[in-house]
Amino acid sequence: MIASPLTPQNIKNVESKDYFETQYQILKKLGSGSFSDVFKVMHRKDSKLYAVKRLKNQYTGVKDRYLFFSLLLFFFKKN
Repeated sequence: MIASPLTPQNIKNVESKDYFETQYQILKKLGSGSFSDVFKVMHRKDSKLYAVKRLKNQYTGVKDRYLFFSLLLFFFKKN
C-alpha cells in the first residue's frame, strides 16, 4: 500500500543506493529472475521479516524512477 502519491520529490528521498541497506539487513537470497532478485530481509528498526524484490536495472535518475513507478501504478490499477 502506498502512503502518498509518487512524485519526483518523495522518490528523490530514496535515490541513494545505500538507502536499502540502511533500512534492511539482507538475511538470504530467495530467488532471481531476468529483471530482479528476491531477498529475505529484516527491517532494522522493527526487526520484522520481509521478502523484498530488488530490480537489477539501475535508474538513470529521478525521472527514470518516477516513470517506472508510474507505469507500475497504472498496471496495478488496471487489474
